Amino acid sequence: MVYLYQNQSGKAEKIAREILKLDPEDEQAIINLARSYQARGLENLALVSLKNFLEKYPQKTQAQKEYAQILIQMGRLEEAKEVLHQLLLQIPSDYQSWLDYTQILVSLKDYRPALSAYQQVIKIFPNQFYPRLEEIKLLLNLGELETARRKLELAKKLFPEKIDFWEISGWLHLSQNQLELAKDDYQTILELSPNNPEALFRLGLIAYQEEEYSSTERYLSQVPESSPLYPQAQAQLVWTIYQQGEKERAFELANKLVEEHPGKKIFWLNLAELYQKEELYQQAKDTLEKAMTHIPEDADLFYSLAMVYSLMGNYQKGIELAQTALKLKPGDPFILNFIGYSWAEQGTNLKQAEEYIRKALEKAPENGAIIDSLGWVYYQKGQYQKALKLLEKANQKFPEDPEIVKHIGQVWLKLGNKEKAKLWLKKALELNPRTQLKKEIEKLLKELEK
Repeated sequence: MVYLYQNQSGKAEKIAREILKLDPEDEQAIINLARSYQARGLENLALVSLKNFLEKYPQKTQAQKEYAQILIQMGRLEEAKEVLHQLLLQIPSDYQSWLDYTQILVSLKDYRPALSAYQQVIKIFPNQFYPRLEEIKLLLNLGELETARRKLELAKKLFPEKIDFWEISGWLHLSQNQLELAKDDYQTILELSPNNPEALFRLGLIAYQEEEYSSTERYLSQVPESSPLYPQAQAQLVWTIYQQGEKERAFELANKLVEEHPGKKIFWLNLAELYQKEELYQQAKDTLEKAMTHIPEDADLFYSLAMVYSLMGNYQKGIELAQTALKLKPGDPFILNFIGYSWAEQGTNLKQAEEYIRKALEKAPENGAIIDSLGWVYYQKGQYQKALKLLEKANQKFPEDPEIVKHIGQVWLKLGNKEKAKLWLKKALELNPRTQLKKEIEKLLKELEK
């Protein structure tokens, strides 16, 4: 063993062989022999040695464990699974072997057997928290939310000091929009682990959703720079400040972040989006082009720049940039949708526009903006009833989107119902559309008044 630690595998092999000559049943000697082979990259020879040993002495459990570990390291999981299964029949109380066995089942995506295995482990080792944690994760993965929730509540009572359970509970409550319960979970995490980045970040997002902006700012500003969540927290902090009407401070922070972290894409995109929100499209364009000097060949930057050009009325340049983005990020539903909608907006390439948008819908079937795009293709084709059905569905997804509402008004206008057209167009005007869109809506309403 000492020689193995000293990387003298040849000497280790020699000693192991001498011991085995004196005592062929010496389990540690065969393990050391196998490890000496492994140290020289001779995994197959290690396996053969252990296999031959186990054929003679099948009751040697430590050798079986070693055999299973080598199989796992070599990626031969099915074989390792069988070895561990047989081992557990011999020693059902071996905790580590159970963990290895269950992890192999999960790796092989044998989720139901893995779940049964974890439940067996919990029966044997009721005071171990890890199997309960993995059982809950598997239940969530299998879509058994109520069972997972029930098991989670029990785990929180049994292991109140384990943050993992509170994190899953908070996530589960958030996914079901149970904000108060989620807040309680994340506050508990902060009690257990003050300054926990995940808890601070989630509490900040909850406060933002509840429009409690001062609390949002307090939580997000505490997320440390060392945390992977720091960029998202800072980006959200910019919008929190902006939402409070402090636009100058929001721009000041956004600019500071790109100066301090020029390699972080999220900060450039955030600043560009702020400019877009203020309809300062030239500044947004300049920001994104500067970002590309620090982060070249990035699909998201090309896509964002494409949107800016589109907002500036240069659809062709926008499509060209989006096509570049699509090459860098093939199959992205949002880029596909952007190109398809841009063609539809111009009334060109409608067949290809529909193909792109349908591909996007395959990946994001519930996205209201993509549904709207397909409806607009039908509008441009003159198929107004089909268009109306899709646009109304899009409006259900995004009821506050003035462009979708405007589209519905335009369809009713084509269908000859001026009253409904006027109603929808006025509604679009009330939704605070950007300047250019507002002009288009006002123009349509003036024509209706004639």
